Amino acid sequence: ENHPRLSPNAANQKKQGAALDIYNVFRSRTGYLHEFARGADGICGSALDTSHVTLLSHLFVVGGVEYVGGAGKRLLQLVKSDDKEKQCFAAEIVAAMCQYLVTGPFILQTDVLAQYVNPALQQVLKDGNQDTIDMWKDAVACSMRSTRETPRALAPMIAQLAQQPFKRSLEAAGGGAGQSKSSSSSSAEIYRHLRLLRAMLDECSFRVRDVGSWVVSRLREGGFLSHPYKQVRSEVGNILVSVTRASFVAHKRQHDSTGLTTLVASLVDSLEGLATRDPTASPAPPSTAAGGGEEEEGNKKAVSTANVAIQWMIPCSLFSQTVFFGELLLPLLPAILRLQSATSDPEAANRAKFLAITWAWGG
Repeated sequence: ENHPRLSPNAANQKKQGAALDIYNVFRSRTGYLHEFARGADGICGSALDTSHVTLLSHLFVVGGVEYVGGAGKRLLQLVKSDDKEKQCFAAEIVAAMCQYLVTGPFILQTDVLAQYVNPALQQVLKDGNQDTIDMWKDAVACSMRSTRETPRALAPMIAQLAQQPFKRSLEAAGGGAGQSKSSSSSSAEIYRHLRLLRAMLDECSFRVRDVGSWVVSRLREGGFLSHPYKQVRSEVGNILVSVTRASFVAHKRQHDSTGLTTLVASLVDSLEGLATRDPTASPAPPSTAAGGGEEEEGNKKAVSTANVAIQWMIPCSLFSQTVFFGELLLPLLPAILRLQSATSDPEAANRAKFLAITWAWGG
C-alpha cells in the first residue's frame, strides 16, 4: 500500500515499501514458478511500483483462479475511485494479471480479460483523469512487455485498445458529417485512448505491425491528423513514430509499409499550401478549437497537420535515424520549414526550427 512517489508528504519520500522484501522471501520458497512469470518484471516508466506487480503476479501463479477472482472483484472497485493510490494499485493488479495470463490456458486468458482487465480499462478510458493516465500507460506497457513474445495471449486487450479511440471519435462527432460535437472533455477521453494505444504499439513493436498499419489508416480517415486539440495531435504524432519504427526492417535498412508511404503522400497534398506559401505573407493564427471563415479554417487545419508531422518527424531524425527514415519523411520537410513563418504560434515555429536543425545533423 506504500507508494512513496505518490505521497504528498515530503518527509515520507525516503520511506520504502516492503513489497520487494516480501517478494524475495516468497520467491525463495517457490522455486517451481513459471519462468515467464519470473522474467516479466521490467517496465518502462516510474508511475508503478514494479516490485508490487511482480509480487502480485507470483501470488496469482501460486493461488490460481481463486486469487485472481478475488483480486478482480477488488480491481473493479478500485478503478472507480479518484484516489491516486487506489488507481495505482488497480493499475498494478491489471499488469500482474496480464503477466499471470502467459502461464495459463487460452480459456483462462479470455475469461480474465473479459471479466476484469477489459472492464477496468474501459472504466479508465471513460472516466479517468490526466493525473493517473500515466499509471495506466505503464500498466499497459508492463502487460505487453510480459507477453511480447506471444502477444496473442492479450489479443482481446490489443483489439480493444486499437479500436476504442475511433469508436469514441465517432460518438464525439455525433454521427453527422459537419456537425461535430467534439468538446474538451471528449477530446480528453480520445487522448486517453490514444495514450494507451501508443503504449501497446511501443512495446509490441513489429509483432503488431498489422495493427499499426490499420491504426494509421483509421487516423487518416478519421481526421485525427488535423485534430484541433494539441494533446490529441501530439499522441497521433507519437503513434506514427511507433508504427514507423515497428515497420523498420533491419536487413533492408529501410521501412516496409505502403500505408506509411500513402500517408506521407496524403500529408504532402494537405500541406501544399504551406509548402508554396509566400514567406513574406502575414502568419496564420495559432490553431484553436474555435471556428472561423473557410479560408481561415483551412489554414488552421494545415497548421495542425504540420504540427502532427513535426511530432512524427523529430523522433525519427534523432541519433541519425534519418538514415533509415529520411527517404520516407523527406517530402514533408518543405512545408515544415515554411511553418516557421506561416504561423504566429511561437511554439510551433520553434519546433519547426528544431526539426530543421536535427534533420541537418542527422542527415
